[in-house]
Amino acid sequence: KPPLIVIGAPRSGTTVMHRMLAADPANQAIPMWRLVKPFPPINGKDKRLPELARDMKLIQRLRPDLPRKHDLSPEKPEECIMVQGMSFNSLLFYASAPVYSYLDWYNQANRFKMYEEYASMLHWYQSQDHRRLTMKSPPHAADITELLAAVPNALVVQTHRDPVQAVNSSNSLFHTLHSFQLSPYLPKKMVETNVRQLELLMVENMKKRKLVNHSIVDVDYNQLVKDPIGTTKKVYAHFGLEWTKAYQAKLNQYMADNPKHKLGKHTYSSENFGLTDEAIRERFSAYIPRS
Repeated sequence: KPPLIVIGAPRSGTTVMHRMLAADPANQAIPMWRLVKPFPPINGKDKRLPELARDMKLIQRLRPDLPRKHDLSPEKPEECIMVQGMSFNSLLFYASAPVYSYLDWYNQANRFKMYEEYASMLHWYQSQDHRRLTMKSPPHAADITELLAAVPNALVVQTHRDPVQAVNSSNSLFHTLHSFQLSPYLPKKMVETNVRQLELLMVENMKKRKLVNHSIVDVDYNQLVKDPIGTTKKVYAHFGLEWTKAYQAKLNQYMADNPKHKLGKHTYSSENFGLTDEAIRERFSAYIPRS
């Protein structure tokens, strides 16, 4: 079945969009524990979920401010970068640790083979549950031609947000992910790397979207926050998907269960990272009309 795949700049609403789409009983989103370890053991008890839950408790002790920046849970849907890690060609590794030399290699690497393997994994997941797959990963935005070559029937949703907010939110998240791993910590390198990475993602996305003859629905972050259910209805209308009473009820419940700032308010600004709003806007001037 054509999978729904959410792409877009990091911190542009991809997680919210993904989880709202995942609320449809007709859809299936893959929880983190099945992305990290897709295959159950041949023999013995399946311990994938409890083992990851144990690991996540340790991670959250080391990164106590992570939940208010990204709601990471073994049983909730997560990013494709986790399953793509099996190909060793994934931003999972930079998200996990400040491996700058790996990131340099990644940005030069060919990812057509990785996306062939990714498509095979989508077939595997759907063989276990025949509902429509609902996936998401910001890095897909830079690899839209590679993604669509491997998954040509994908229903692609791309989120957009003011680069100033996306850059600062991303730097805040990576500060949490990386800071406890380095002594001394190198925030200037992290900041410049993250800005460069987002810039590369958007440049590649704008260039490659001109090359693909494919219907992609664009979602504005502010509109998604203001009217999440209305925005989701527009996505369904764009692709001609059925909007059911059961889905409406699930979305209403999702909204009630996940109020804004449920896990704490995430605050950030350019000044926190030695940047200015003006400098960021100048650097992303080609993309801003789309955001």
